Amino acid sequence: MPAGDRKRVYKLGPYDRPHIEHNLHIGHSTNTIKTKNNRSNYHNKSLDCITSLVGKQSRRKCNYNEHSKYNSSQRFQVKNGDDKYRNPTWNINKSCTGWYTIIIPNAYDCDEILKKIATYLYPVIFYPYNIFNTMNDLKFFVDNYDTAKKLHFASYKIKLRNNQKFKIKVYEYFPKHQTISYRPVSSIIKEKIVEAMSTRYDPNTKSLDLSRFYACIFFTDNKLFVPLNRPSVLLATLNIAAKYTKHELYRLSLENNHIYLKEGLVWIRRLFPRLKFLDLSGNKLTELKVLNKLSGYSIEVLNLSNNPVCSTKNKEKFVLDVLQLFPMLNKLDNLELPCRQSTIVKTKLYMPINLDNSYPISEGHNPEQPNPLLTSVELFITQFYNIYDNKVSRQMVSEAYHENATFSLSSCFLSNFSKGSLAHYKPISRNLLISSRFGRSEKCVIYKGKKKIISVLEKLPKTRHDLDSFFIDVPIANSAMIQIVVNGVFAENLTETCSRPVLRSFCRTFTIVPIESSWYILSDLMFVTMVSYELLIESSKRFYYFNHKNISPVTDIVSYNKIQMAVCKEKIDKFSCIKASCTKNLDSPLSLPLSPQKQPPCENSPLESERKISVPLMPVEHETTQKVVMNSMKDTKSCSESKLTMVKRFSSESGMYPEWAKKCLEENDWDYTKASLCFLKLKPNIPAVAYIR
Repeated sequence: MPAGDRKRVYKLGPYDRPHIEHNLHIGHSTNTIKTKNNRSNYHNKSLDCITSLVGKQSRRKCNYNEHSKYNSSQRFQVKNGDDKYRNPTWNINKSCTGWYTIIIPNAYDCDEILKKIATYLYPVIFYPYNIFNTMNDLKFFVDNYDTAKKLHFASYKIKLRNNQKFKIKVYEYFPKHQTISYRPVSSIIKEKIVEAMSTRYDPNTKSLDLSRFYACIFFTDNKLFVPLNRPSVLLATLNIAAKYTKHELYRLSLENNHIYLKEGLVWIRRLFPRLKFLDLSGNKLTELKVLNKLSGYSIEVLNLSNNPVCSTKNKEKFVLDVLQLFPMLNKLDNLELPCRQSTIVKTKLYMPINLDNSYPISEGHNPEQPNPLLTSVELFITQFYNIYDNKVSRQMVSEAYHENATFSLSSCFLSNFSKGSLAHYKPISRNLLISSRFGRSEKCVIYKGKKKIISVLEKLPKTRHDLDSFFIDVPIANSAMIQIVVNGVFAENLTETCSRPVLRSFCRTFTIVPIESSWYILSDLMFVTMVSYELLIESSKRFYYFNHKNISPVTDIVSYNKIQMAVCKEKIDKFSCIKASCTKNLDSPLSLPLSPQKQPPCENSPLESERKISVPLMPVEHETTQKVVMNSMKDTKSCSESKLTMVKRFSSESGMYPEWAKKCLEENDWDYTKASLCFLKLKPNIPAVAYIR
């Protein structure tokens, strides 16, 4: 065959049609492409004579090798030269989250690898965050683009002790929305956040510096990953800061925390109403609409420098847009702004929201001492909702109501949160428009007497209240009555297999009156609506995960009690600190009565003002209880008189034999409130032999 007619036949690669062969003539313009065989040489093949479809695919193959669309860390083997692997010809993109995921496959000695990387990158500072191993792969995060880029090019260039080189994969970090929004913050991290607050808060200037908070030594020394660009972490940090500073904060710095989401920023306005200086520089804010949740906030100094949103060319429009959000602003990015009266007039200002508990203070009270009313009211609310949230029945809560108590419920959609259903509450709602629409009288939706109230409460969906979301106000507190207003969130029909609970927002007003040595609910007003987005994000993380292990029915109350107490311990967080002594829990004037008592009629007989009860803030001392002889208890002689009283009362209220009552109290360290809560949880599984009747 003549040399000019000689032809070569090539098998097309994976980007071409399989099992098709084409003739490629030598002498045309060529592209150098390596064949997928074991030969070590390169071949020249012409792309001009290939059909349009195959040629397009071949050129796409060439372009893909030269300019990859993805940040793959794959290296192409080259046998020519000393170096086994060719350096990548593309760079990684800058991450919008500010974080980069580094993966080192088959990392058996992680410490050696990290030391070798730090030595190779010197003088570049290298610090790995959130180090963990999965399937023999070493994974960690870095917070700097230059560091990530150097790691990207360092793949197969660093030698270990056995002269083996390892691969380094670099990816942009994009966490799941469920991970960053709903995953709760552990108690260990919260403790370290409190420690960090003590070093970053200046009480003289009322300023809090949270810049580069994730790199705080309290977290790095304990190998904790606390990035504030996760809304759940930001919200937990702001709540702790509000408690630590008592909402009195003038200056807040969130500089260099890679914040890029709007979730959580609204709580800056809610928790710190007097804030005047806000530093958000060095973050990843790309649009001004991220700050819409802070619209109308009366801050005076704002720093947004080194954010992608500041890279706009039209600076004047940018300043005007910022002034529309913050009309009281007089300094932006260290530049003085002229006062614009027209902007202030056209902008809607919002009232500062300080969601903190409010209690009256008795005359002559020492501010350095704890407010006894606060302790008593929160104990009352905790006991009430622990009994109210019983999965089986709400009958036990009937003892908290007066014989002639009244209850009414109203429910409607708020304009901003109209999604969802309130079908369980609309039929008994006291809304006047709904009542007139269905031709119902007002008497049908006002329930009088504890029996009617309990029958209505039993028809409502089973609930579990988020005690951490509670905000309590006490507008009235005297010797005749106490009014308690509770705002919060609860979950409907919550089960251990429920991953996304149905949440409701509520407001409940209790009016309690003293009778003998206890307090009873005389009026109960309840309002239920859909939960707002901020409360949804905040409360969902507390209902996020459960122990999914099936607990088989246990007849032994001792072993089952320990399991239930582990669950109960997570439920009661905010009010768990309110643990009075056993006698105080027993004798507190606001403790719930668990046994019926004779109550004088309330209708047509106003409360007597001359009834003198020392301000219902301090516990009332009972008379010494007479000694009780219990033949069935052999070890009562070793108990103190107060413990005997507790055993007797717990036995009479629970209906159990004294041995079982004492056993339950001992299991709960003689904490009466805790024992009562556990009894309600364990009641369906307690054997019948434990009961007197």
